[in-house]
Amino acid sequence: MRITMKIGLIACLLVLLSVGVLVYMRTVFHPEKTLPTTSLDGRMYRLASFNNTSIPLGEQYFLSFLDGRLHIRLCNTMSGEYTLAEGQLSSLLVSTKMWCSSPAGIMEMEQAWGSMLALGAVVTHASAEMTLEGAGNIFVFVRQ
Repeated sequence: MRITMKIGLIACLLVLLSVGVLVYMRTVFHPEKTLPTTSLDGRMYRLASFNNTSIPLGEQYFLSFLDGRLHIRLCNTMSGEYTLAEGQLSSLLVSTKMWCSSPAGIMEMEQAWGSMLALGAVVTHASAEMTLEGAGNIFVFVRQ
């Protein structure tokens, strides 16, 4: 019984070590995914997709970062101080309180955005694209 437990413990440790090595290797060998360490200030992005559904080019949903604050306009305008640490973006947002019925799903998208940032979103960059993922949602932005 003790040998079985030791083998199981060693197997678990090897799995954990392997995962750590994979995460490290991904970081080292994918430099295009690196982020500024603490700030996105001065950057502006256009929302390209939400949960794998493309946003029509005519829709003008922009995310900007300035002076330690982020601003986004969906149905409502939302803004707040943000924190970017260890590849995670978080913010407690204040918002206007309009109700929009068009385009379909805009209010759900807006609620998902606020919830995701309150919990913290994992941020990845690839070229001019920035992806924020969290709380079961994926927002993809293109740098302007």
